[in-house]
Amino acid sequence: PTEWPGYLGDALPLLIASVLAMLPALVGLWLRLGDSDGALGRVGVVLALVGHVAWLASLVAAAMHLAYGPLTAAAATVAMAGVAVLGVALASHGRFALGALLAAAGLAGVAPPAFGWAAYAAAWTGVAALLVLEQPLRESPSGGRGVAT
Repeated sequence: PTEWPGYLGDALPLLIASVLAMLPALVGLWLRLGDSDGALGRVGVVLALVGHVAWLASLVAAAMHLAYGPLTAAAATVAMAGVAVLGVALASHGRFALGALLAAAGLAGVAPPAFGWAAYAAAWTGVAALLVLEQPLRESPSGGRGVAT
């Protein structure tokens, strides 16, 4: 059960850290659109950031035993909708694999929790793996091969 004293209390620190980590990740993904981000990209990043900030605030409130429930669900829904829209924007700008993974992460929010959270985590893991694989190798100052930063 997600209500107190269920496992939610034990999971909150990890949830808070995860949602906090999404903020710079979302900005970085939006920046991949470049100057041609368009209205869809801007709407996606604004929804995603506002949703994640509200989600973060609601999780912190839950950690302080103030409230947990509909507001948290609404914030997470806005966050995931923004992620899905950002994914569509990336896919429409030639970043199909990255966009499809982001859209899948956003859509995982409407799936039943037992499947949805696993799908959400898998999609974001796919985003991370794809971004790591996209990093070009370059010559390091010492003459060896290194990963571009």
